[in-house]
Amino acid sequence: MRYTIAVNQLQADELGIPTIKHAHIFSLLGSCSTWAEPVLFDKRVFYWVARQKICTELKLLKLKPDTIYRYLKSLAELGLIEYRKSGKKDCILITELGKTYYGGKKSEMVINPMSEKFPNSKKTLSRKEIRGEAEKFPTYPNYKNNNKEVASSDNTKVRMTAAWEPALSAELIGELHKKGITKSDIEEQVSDYKISMLAKPSERRTKARWDSCFVQTLLRPKTANQAALSKSSKLLGDSLMKECEKFGIYTVGKPTEQLQQELRERLENE
Repeated sequence: MRYTIAVNQLQADELGIPTIKHAHIFSLLGSCSTWAEPVLFDKRVFYWVARQKICTELKLLKLKPDTIYRYLKSLAELGLIEYRKSGKKDCILITELGKTYYGGKKSEMVINPMSEKFPNSKKTLSRKEIRGEAEKFPTYPNYKNNNKEVASSDNTKVRMTAAWEPALSAELIGELHKKGITKSDIEEQVSDYKISMLAKPSERRTKARWDSCFVQTLLRPKTANQAALSKSSKLLGDSLMKECEKFGIYTVGKPTEQLQQELRERLENE
């Protein structure tokens, strides 16, 4: 259960969020990458936001699981989240519009009277610059910025996040192309690498190390069995159950991550 809950009332009003319950639920969804299970849709990472989990975290709102669906659909209709179903799982992704709830409108500008070149003139800061300062002194200390770790200094070890993207120079991409690794290959490997690393929240590396390990993964020859292992990490729902049954893995009562791990181990021993 959240000890403290708060909403950005100004932005909620600007974005057309209709009620305080909608606002509290959306505020909670903003940190879903820290507590929800990642699910892959079209090579994009969504998060399974369990209805009972939302009810538990926002206990004071007296929410019921069967009404959470209506709130999620309403937020999707406002364009604040993308909503997908994976079996019975409610999966969401915060949209670019939804992200403005945490940092203000794109049109917002702040006047800075201390311009270096023209000390007597006025300078405007972009929203990105404003947010950089806001993160040092957050208005909502309970809200965890999901992109904060990605932006950490080069010497800081951080965990993998859904926002991670490898920094590949044009020269490196050219070398990869010479080795037969296409742009689509790189994009596919980014999704695979991200999913596999998100399943290891205790793993922490520097930003440069995450990038170099990814490049090593690209250059490593992929055997048929490794391809099957990669596929097993993506399997969810009915597909995962069918693969487990094929290898005689008992599935009742086991979480998805455990089934994926057992399937990987079985494939490794084949």
